[in-house]
Amino acid sequence: MAALNFSGPDKVEILVALAAVVGWEPQTAPDPETARAAVTLLDAHGRRAASDLRALSHQIPTESHLAVSLKATLGEASRRLGLPLPSDEQAVSRAQGLARLVEALHRATDTAQGELDRAAGRTTTTKGPQ
Repeated sequence: MAALNFSGPDKVEILVALAAVVGWEPQTAPDPETARAAVTLLDAHGRRAASDLRALSHQIPTESHLAVSLKATLGEASRRLGLPLPSDEQAVSRAQGLARLVEALHRATDTAQGELDRAAGRTTTTKGPQ
């Protein structure tokens, strides 16, 4: 397994870390130090992602189904982010759970931003807002 750099939180590194962590199997799981580094990175990124989503959620009508979904995702984030570092035995499992949570936060943010863009009459392309 290639060494992963869990020190820098740029977008590409986060996406690479997410894919790597979710793909860890019992027979290919990293050493506890690497798993704990992944927990630290994903927790910090998850907090930022949750903060961004929370800011977007304030712009979504509270009676919408999307607002209910965002509230559930943010509630899950509040329960799972900011916990003490896990033991060596729990590090891989915690890292994988955080990776899935971060993926959910990213999906929810994309959905919320898309809804806000549609409501404002904007469309988004690979070149940005039109």
